[in-house]
Amino acid sequence: MDSTNTPLQNPSSAAGFPGWGFISTDQLDSPSENVTTDPVFSCSSCSDTFTLRSSLKKHERLRHGNKRQRRDPSPQPGPSGLQPGADTRKRQRRDPSSQPSSSTLQSDGPQRRRRFRAALNTFEVEKIFPTPDVLQDLLLFLNSKEKEVTEILEQRAQEKWGIKCYLNCKIRFVREVSETEKEYCEAFFRSKNETCLLKESPVEKVKTGFVKIQTSCEEFQTRGSGWVIDAILYLEVNTCTYHPLAASSFIPLPSAIAKKRAVINIKNTDNKCFLWCVLAALHPATTNPQRVSNYLPFVKSLNLDKITFPTPLSQIDRFEKLNNISINVFGFEREVFPLKITSAGKEKHINLLLISDGDKQHYALIKNLNCLLHDLTKYEGEKFYCNFCLHRFWTEEGLHNHQLDCRNHKIQNIRMPSEKEKWLRFDKHRFQLPVPYVIYADFECILEKIDTCEMNPHISSTHPVSKHTPCGFAYVVVGPDGEMIRPPTVYRREDAVIQFLKLLIEEEDWILPKIREVKPMVFTPADHQKFETAMNCSICEQPLRGDKVRDHDHLTGVYRGAAHNSCNFNFQIATHIPIIMHNLKNYDSHLIMHGIGKFKDRRINCIPQNTEKFISISFGSLRFIDSLQFLNASLEKLVQNLQNHQLHLSNTFYKTKAEFMRRKGCYPYDYFDSFSKFTETSLPPQSAFFNSLTNEPVSDDDYQYAQRIWSIFNLQTLGDFHDLYVTSDVLLLADVFQNFRKLCLQFYKIDPSHVYTAPGLAWQACLRMTDVKLELLTDIDMHLFVEKGIRGGVAMISHRFASANNPHLPNYDPTSPNSFIMYWDANNLYGWAMSQHLPTHEFSWSQEPVDYLNTPDDSDEGYILEVDLEYPPELHHQHNCYPLAPEKTTVNHSEYSNYAKEILTRLNLPKCKPSMKLIPNLRNKEKYVIHYRNLKFYVKLGLKVTKVHRILKFQQSDWLKNYINFNTEQRQKATTNFEKDLFKLLNNAVFGKTMENLRNRVNIDLVTEEKRGKKLVASPTFESFQIITEDLVSVQRHKTSLFLNRPIYVGFSILDISKILMYDFHYNFIKKTYDNRAKLLFTDTDSLCYHIHTEDVYKDISEHAELFDTANFIPQIIF
Repeated sequence: MDSTNTPLQNPSSAAGFPGWGFISTDQLDSPSENVTTDPVFSCSSCSDTFTLRSSLKKHERLRHGNKRQRRDPSPQPGPSGLQPGADTRKRQRRDPSSQPSSSTLQSDGPQRRRRFRAALNTFEVEKIFPTPDVLQDLLLFLNSKEKEVTEILEQRAQEKWGIKCYLNCKIRFVREVSETEKEYCEAFFRSKNETCLLKESPVEKVKTGFVKIQTSCEEFQTRGSGWVIDAILYLEVNTCTYHPLAASSFIPLPSAIAKKRAVINIKNTDNKCFLWCVLAALHPATTNPQRVSNYLPFVKSLNLDKITFPTPLSQIDRFEKLNNISINVFGFEREVFPLKITSAGKEKHINLLLISDGDKQHYALIKNLNCLLHDLTKYEGEKFYCNFCLHRFWTEEGLHNHQLDCRNHKIQNIRMPSEKEKWLRFDKHRFQLPVPYVIYADFECILEKIDTCEMNPHISSTHPVSKHTPCGFAYVVVGPDGEMIRPPTVYRREDAVIQFLKLLIEEEDWILPKIREVKPMVFTPADHQKFETAMNCSICEQPLRGDKVRDHDHLTGVYRGAAHNSCNFNFQIATHIPIIMHNLKNYDSHLIMHGIGKFKDRRINCIPQNTEKFISISFGSLRFIDSLQFLNASLEKLVQNLQNHQLHLSNTFYKTKAEFMRRKGCYPYDYFDSFSKFTETSLPPQSAFFNSLTNEPVSDDDYQYAQRIWSIFNLQTLGDFHDLYVTSDVLLLADVFQNFRKLCLQFYKIDPSHVYTAPGLAWQACLRMTDVKLELLTDIDMHLFVEKGIRGGVAMISHRFASANNPHLPNYDPTSPNSFIMYWDANNLYGWAMSQHLPTHEFSWSQEPVDYLNTPDDSDEGYILEVDLEYPPELHHQHNCYPLAPEKTTVNHSEYSNYAKEILTRLNLPKCKPSMKLIPNLRNKEKYVIHYRNLKFYVKLGLKVTKVHRILKFQQSDWLKNYINFNTEQRQKATTNFEKDLFKLLNNAVFGKTMENLRNRVNIDLVTEEKRGKKLVASPTFESFQIITEDLVSVQRHKTSLFLNRPIYVGFSILDISKILMYDFHYNFIKKTYDNRAKLLFTDTDSLCYHIHTEDVYKDISEHAELFDTANFIPQIIF
């Protein structure tokens, strides 16, 4: 390869681009002042490394008993890497978050195989791997590890004098996509966070945790579509140091609390503030209630068996049982929120407030909760507050009715939209402005082999084989005109992540001044005429009134039109800089996070999916976005869907050689296991391209293509090959996403670079195109009412076995009756439901009965009802395969089969905890929330309404229909697969936004300091953590407050109405056509599988062609 070393032309530019565009890395090696370089201390016993000497000493004391050993000069085990597994799909990058960056591998016998990690002298993770005999049986695996996990927790509690802990099980699932293709996914199932103090036995906590994991796994498989356990990967025992300094000596009340005079703050000097608060509530003092001396005579009146001081929240349940007292605990962080709410109020009931000051926490007694929560409105009458959500009610009866539903959700401070906030319509007009500068980037890694002990195949199911070490990257900056600002930047060295972040900071310093510069308006006489005659705002398209102003492009100065002053003010160019990477969430984000903690002076934020997967990471003004969250396909597939002229950036950069770079190349991932490979001067043999992850060799065509590329670009080393490959990937990604942006701007006038995911994009596009105005629910009981009725698709097996006697199959028996197994899938089920009349506004409780049976489907007024339903016994036999009105119900241990109970007894497992399932059943229903169209349909099929409890009425229209039809029509007109996939995506994705569950959102803190880590662990809102590096940990806390501002009634209606189509096909076609000759085998949301006894089912289909998509149905050719 020809190369020329050219110095940087400006702070954000790399070198020149001779030949195909090789970039010299000589100019990229100087250290940056804002990057810290920490010393590294290595353990002489196991080779773990630490940046603090104190961390090393603690590690040696806890793990090796202070036994200092001479370091073995032989190679040491490195970080763990990939779990091998067969997957028939194209190669997908594995999530490197599951591979610790520093670990020791222990093989202590046939039942003990662990890996240990620690961070910030606070957080520890011990991984336990399964043996082959329990590899695919979660129940057996957990049962076999109960003693081992209990021992770990006991040891940690003794070492730390108190811990918080939880269990986390990672499982790989598989399902068949076709006869030759399988799909895999991996999921975590976590127990609840528990506290283990020094002398507490963790046995019951372990058993409870195992039951939670088992139940969560079952729920995942129930919600999924055909997932079965392929392998249990490991069980994590997560522990963190917990010093319950909480609830100790006196802390002054925050001023916002003190001025309400609703709280007694006892001035204790010991750690017994919990005790003094309880006694103050039971034995009120008439004077000086803040003095401890008032309560000393009553100390012996309480049973304090095994209650420690200071008292953690986890011990309050025990205290309640010992003393027949109920206690609620509230917290305060700018506002009051519930922390621990008792399940049943006792005659002696106490409300406590837990306040904080730095690391110290303190209990105070709430003497008047109504006064504490009172918002000082003019109305001074008594109010009633829900302890679970802190919402206010005017009557005790209203509070009681509300709590019947509210107690089923997490305890949080709930806020509903105000009258000013309740209207939802498209108002993100700035999303119509293209983000001026976008960066596309990609990393490559070497797969360093891990030199570990040879695993015994009789006791080991999987073992780490390699570690993903970033070895290089490329990125390209695309400007406002859609062209590259400069040729791609390429880098290849051991410090790739740090260098990547340093260069992005330089790009940020170069881009931000350009974005912030405002060029003077160019206003011509023609523009003046247009401005004077303009009647509508050029931005929001609404009528102009007296606030008309001139809007212009700040980058070019070009006049854009007349606008409202407020629209013009908000129509600002984006100040964030998107860095778009394909599969950021599952792969690149973990590489980035390993370096991002080193930049101590940068603001780091994230949008988490959980503690180890991030939808987006913000680094100053740099915003990392995952293109896979918009375009859910491999880059190879996406490129194949583009035509040659759409690969503009690749064509521009490669010029005469562009025709050779219009496809994604192959790369010997497994062969690159060290940096030394980059100096090799020839392409490795075809066998070196074997992909161990997919268990597939490279095709002859792909290998020949790699050989041609080597020759055409005159590559000299494998380092050159790497540079060309990663540059090509970045340019192809840029071409794909730039085309995606153009299409979105063309058809929806929205730039996806403003949002994070396809559902977010689809929702904004939908709001803009339909111009709908949706009313958000302001009544919390209406919100709970609708939430209660949300039920997903039905998935169940009605009959476990069927055998077809199909004359078109080899095993046909002409002496037996013909029968067929038919699998039918509803085309675009949710698209059909979204095209129906859906709620929009004017929500109110109906005080009068409504004639829902005669209300047309397309009526302007619709209803959601809460009813009691009777399922007449005479329908049970006919409806047994596919019962109407599926019900979310809690399955108790008593309802399990005798066989399931036998297994639990044999394995010495506790009774299964009650779990929520969606179950079609033939029982009568009470307080069943249902859309009026479904209720009409069920009644026509024989169900009886015995009582109507509540009716929520609303205005409705088919407001989504135009959007759905537009995408469907554009998909039919599309000339490329890329466009077809786009319009399909924008239809499917919008449903997800109508069903967004804000209750599932979490708070994630990225922690780099031990002190802050311990403080977050001590917080009562702490839930879990994830060690990213030894110096960086993500800590998850539950949200203390929640703003319910989503139109969930739309998602509810779509889910309910979609069931009508499925039931209608079953009862009004299948049952009427075949009666008992058709047996439903199984169903999964939008599909039905039948065993049908008929002479010729294909003839039957032809006779009812209006019900089927027969575009590709040609029986005489198929058979």
